[in-house]
Amino acid sequence: MDEFLIVALAHLLAVISPGPDLAVVLSTASSKGIREGVKTSLGVAIGIGIHVAYCLVGIALLLKSNQALFNVIRTVGSLYLIWLAWNLAKSALSSRKSEDQQISKPTGSGFTKGLVTNVLNPKATLFFLALFTQVVSESTSLGIKLIYGIEMILVTFLWFTLVSILVGNSKIRKAYLKKSWIVDLIFSLVLFGLGVVVLRDIISGI
Repeated sequence: MDEFLIVALAHLLAVISPGPDLAVVLSTASSKGIREGVKTSLGVAIGIGIHVAYCLVGIALLLKSNQALFNVIRTVGSLYLIWLAWNLAKSALSSRKSEDQQISKPTGSGFTKGLVTNVLNPKATLFFLALFTQVVSESTSLGIKLIYGIEMILVTFLWFTLVSILVGNSKIRKAYLKKSWIVDLIFSLVLFGLGVVVLRDIISGI
């Protein structure tokens, strides 16, 4: 029970803290509505499930022991964040569409965007590596570890769904659309900063 509480608290703090997942959910829900925000939230939650899965099958230990492979994965994740930031910034700076056009803009990429953002997030990889190699005991049964994983997936989905509902509210959304390019530009700077920081750490450690 003590271990479960530590895992649950650590994960909750990680989920609610500012990062790529929060940025992509906020941006999607505020610009495209609650439904797309919830799809993005589901993508993020499934991403958490992928992290949990590779930890349970022992890949986490492999990555921890193979620094070169681990750095490759972190580099790919960092470059993805920078790419995402670049595209978000371009969209923000070139956006000249009316409010009605932005609201009716069709999209089906919410789930994929949330999934890829989470899976390739270097911070998430580092977090789960630390969690399953340092906090969770090797003697903890597979069944209990699965419970940890299910709890983290559900909490992630519920938290970001709540965020989507609050930010996707029509009044909040209307206010956002008037200044959406500013918010998107801020999000792009956050994502770019995270990607650069991780790349700097990788280069300095080589």
